[in-house]
Amino acid sequence: MKSEQRRPPIRPIKTLGTTWYDRGTAYWARRLYFLLYALIGLAFAVAIVGGFIFFVVGHLASDTLPAVVALAISVPAILASLFYGLKPLKRSPEAKALGRPMSYENQLSRRQRIAAGAGAGATGYAASAGSGAAGGAIFFAAFVFLGQCVGSVIVGCQKYLTIEEFEAVQEANRWIERHHE
Repeated sequence: MKSEQRRPPIRPIKTLGTTWYDRGTAYWARRLYFLLYALIGLAFAVAIVGGFIFFVVGHLASDTLPAVVALAISVPAILASLFYGLKPLKRSPEAKALGRPMSYENQLSRRQRIAAGAGAGATGYAASAGSGAAGGAIFFAAFVFLGQCVGSVIVGCQKYLTIEEFEAVQEANRWIERHHE
């Protein structure tokens, strides 16, 4: 009973539950799942964007004008995607000093996230069935979300996966300091 009193109250947080406190196998399995999911998204976006660049350079090189136009459009699109995908991860000097992790502030409700996932799945299914419009949408999305995919991999490699995890750890540390003096 005494050991239970020496342990801070552990509140569950989204994605990690209460595994954040002990950082055992379940915690690292969830972290690995998130990182693998981010890496698969990044690989998919890089494959589409890289395939397009390879096609432009390799197959349109004999016809210079279309290659130059395609590259003149795609290179700024890639740079803009990286800029807008990584910009939300920028932290203030105060947040850096506190050790707060970089994180995307998710402003979508659970229902909106489920709807977005269902829409993406339906688009992928339509593209695999031969829909040119769906294939074009996936191609466009690869350019748009490339920066966010890179950012998700960066977030997955940090000490804390989410701001909620960071705050829960800080809260537990404060509790330990107050109760173990």
